[in-house]
Amino acid sequence: MPIHTRYGNLDEAAFEAFQDDFEPERILRAIDDLDRVKHGISAMQEELRELHRMAESLMEIDPAQPNASVPDHESIWMLAEDISSRAWEWPDIIEVATDIADEVAKLAPNPDAEWDEDD
Repeated sequence: MPIHTRYGNLDEAAFEAFQDDFEPERILRAIDDLDRVKHGISAMQEELRELHRMAESLMEIDPAQPNASVPDHESIWMLAEDISSRAWEWPDIIEVATDIADEVAKLAPNPDAEWDEDD
């Protein structure tokens, strides 16, 4: 049977399970983690701009001419590896956030549930 709350109608059994098992603090941790992803994406955008600049510059290099060299940690391939590896944890962070939302979505009342005549 659905119950009425200030946040919508909820499935009664799901609501009881929610109250017993759900930890609202998980939402705050997910927000913090997503904030790290957001900042990481901003940093990645800047690094991609630098990668673009470097790639365009490489297109103009004449391999027959002597060229200055940079240490590996400043190389275009190192920057590309840094960009690629930084994002590895992001899908997991996003999955945690969507898993939390999926848990809360279980509160939806069963559309086939009986309603009081007052509804």
